[in-house]
Amino acid sequence: MITNPAIDIFDELPPEAQKQAIDFVMFLYERYVKSAPKPKHHKDDSFYLIVW
Repeated sequence: MITNPAIDIFDELPPEAQKQAIDFVMFLYERYVKSAPKPKHHKDDSFYLIVW
């Protein structure tokens, strides 16, 4: 089994610090992943997919 050093360090934190770390990761996720613009679909893409 492959171990992840970040998980090992996380596991050593006290419960309150673990909660703060999770809250921070969720903040980053909300800010950068959820709010990322979706790729736009171009009309020509479907044409190329059909021809290909």
